[in-house]
Order: sequence, then C-alpha cells, then structure tokens
Amino acid sequence: GVALTTPALIVYLGGGMQAAYLRLFGVEGELAAHEVRAALDRSAAVVAALGVAVAMLVGLAIMVTGFRRTVEIWVGQSLLADVYISPQGQGVTGAESVVPPPVIAAVKAMPKVAAVDLYRTRPIMLQGRQTRVSAPDAAVLSRYGQFQFRKGRSRDLLARVATTNAAVVSESFTSRFHVAEGDAVTLETPSGPARFPIIGVYYDYTTDLGTLVMDRAVYARLWRDSSVSNIGVYLQPGQTSTAFRESLLRGLNNRYELQVSSNRELRENILDIFDQTFAITYALEIIAVLVAMLGIGNALVAILIQRRREIGILRALGASRAQIVRISLLEASLLATWGHLIGSVSGVFLALHLVYVINRQFFGWTLQFVVTPGPFVLSYLLVMGAALLAALIPARMAARTPMAEAVRNE
Repeated sequence: GVALTTPALIVYLGGGMQAAYLRLFGVEGELAAHEVRAALDRSAAVVAALGVAVAMLVGLAIMVTGFRRTVEIWVGQSLLADVYISPQGQGVTGAESVVPPPVIAAVKAMPKVAAVDLYRTRPIMLQGRQTRVSAPDAAVLSRYGQFQFRKGRSRDLLARVATTNAAVVSESFTSRFHVAEGDAVTLETPSGPARFPIIGVYYDYTTDLGTLVMDRAVYARLWRDSSVSNIGVYLQPGQTSTAFRESLLRGLNNRYELQVSSNRELRENILDIFDQTFAITYALEIIAVLVAMLGIGNALVAILIQRRREIGILRALGASRAQIVRISLLEASLLATWGHLIGSVSGVFLALHLVYVINRQFFGWTLQFVVTPGPFVLSYLLVMGAALLAALIPARMAARTPMAEAVRNE
C-alpha cells in the first residue's frame, strides 16, 4: 500500500525537496531533484523498492529491540535466586535429567542459606497438545520470588498456590488453550484427573508451549514423583554466589555433573542466547543494502541513457565533469532519502503489527513497544552509503559523455 503511494508522494512533495536541495547544494542539487521528479517512471520504482527494504529493516529492528527490552525486564524481575543448580545437559535430555538426592541434601546443609527452592518441570499433554507443568516450592517462591502477573500481587497469588490446589499459568498458556483468570483446567495425572482453578496469569518468555505452575507438594502427590529438575538457592547476606559454588562443588568432590550458575551468569546467558537467536537480522540489513545498490545503480544507468542529450547541453553550457558527477551523486542521495523516509514510516506500522498481532497470535507473548533512534540512523547510513557507492559508476559514465555526439542534433 505504501509502495503504491510513492509516485504521488514524489510528485506532490518533490517541490519542497527540490527547494531544500537548492539551498543545501546549489544549482546541482536543484537539477538533481528535478530529474528525480522528471524520471518518475524509473525513480518511483526504485524508491518503492528501497522503502520496502527499509521498512523490513526498521520494523524488525524495532521488534527485536522491544523484545530484548521485554526479556531484560522479565529476567530482572523473575530471576531473583542467588544461585541456580541443574544437571549438565538438561537442555538436551529435558525432564529426564534430575538433580541427585545427595546434591539436594548437600545444598540444604550449606551454611548461610536463607531458603532453597526445589522445583520440578516436565512436559504434559493437554487437549492433544504439548505443554508443561512447573512445580516449585510455592511457599519459598512467594517469599523470595517475583512473578510478573497481569492482575494481582505475586506474593499473594503464590501464597494461595502454596496452600490450595490452585495454579497460575503463563500468558502463552492462555493463548494456546483459551483460558483466563477464573477458569479451570483438568489434567490427566497418574492419580487420575485433577482440576486446577487458574488464579493468575504471569508473563513468561521461556517457551511458547505454555506453563502451568502448581505447588511442588501437589505435583508430588498427583504424579507420584518427588524428583527435582532445578534448585534455586537464596543466600543470606554476607555469602557470595562464588564462595557458595566453590564450597558446594568441593564438598561433593566433583562426583556429579552439575551446572551451578550465579544470578548474574544466568542473566547474561539468557541475553546471549537471545542475541544469537536474532542474529539473522544482520542478514536482513545486508539484503537492504544490496537492494539499495542494485536498484539505484540500475536506475541511474537507465536515467543516464535517457538524458544523454541533456547532459551534453549542460556540458556545452559550461558544466564541468565534476559538476555532472555531483549531480548524479545527489540524485542517488535523493532516491535513498525518499526510500528511507517512506520505509521508516511504514516500518513503524510494520513493527506495530509484528509486536501486537503476529507475536500474540503465534507465541502468545506481550512485548514492549520500544522505538529508539538507532534503527532509523543505522538504516539511513546503510542505504545512503550503498546508494552513493552504487552511483559512482553511472556518475563517471555521465561525466564522460561525448559532448559533440550528445548535442549534434540540437
């Protein structure tokens, strides 16, 4: 839709751009802006293509920036334990990897430990689709942890989970199974069907499969499973995570393959994984640059062929080769500027669609919408640099146009 408006925008707003280029670059700038409007059949297609490329770049950059900001807030408010312990390779083996009982006993016996949260996570099936159950010690979590809930206080909701058969679910769970606060779900357990009232919905970006959180005691009774997937350790003041880890591993004599991470290390790992996941956006930036170079280079060569006589007349009137080169480069810069303006505006709307429609439909996540100058500045520099680079060859061709041959019919 935005691409279709490109010719009209160049025609109706091009006069103001021509006046601006006259003030900034003199007569060469005015001639360059005039030629962009005059060759509308070619310039509009190039600008539209650039606008699409820039919109893709800006829209994804805004979405990724907002997503990262969302994850930073979530990590800062949700991961509050000082040390996290899990079996090595759990990311591969999943629920089959559990913490050995001697490790649990050793952790509980460590000095200067304020609280220990033992929790179990495992996949389950609900309505024919896979999701997962997470079973922490809700009493410990209500005192030391902090979930981001859509409604209600974390402490109050988790305290109810600790004392009742109630559950809280992630936002993605509600999207997949169409439930909300006040509803209930029935799970098939080894002890038979069990009904869980949903008293809260929290924001979570661990998985788009959804998570249902119940108290560990309820899970152990219904699933007849007392194993532990992970341990969260809250330390007393004066105890450091480094000292705790060294003391724990030394006491266990390295008999177990464990991943013992401090709060800071875990946060950094999460953000590193996030950055690696969205590294593909760099490839999209390269695509935008290639579109700019190919489109502008081809357009300027075509315009040059059409304007051979005009260039010859300019040379006959006294224009130097340097001025002809400058006019061609200014034309390229104007095409890049138009493409960036159109792409930036449409990119913001594309980002809104990505954040508030596509992410919610596909993942069930609510993301922050964060607009910073970075994507706009970076995309402008990339597109402008590519445009000027692509214009060098056509500009030199224009400057070398034989004057006599170009104007022999005048």
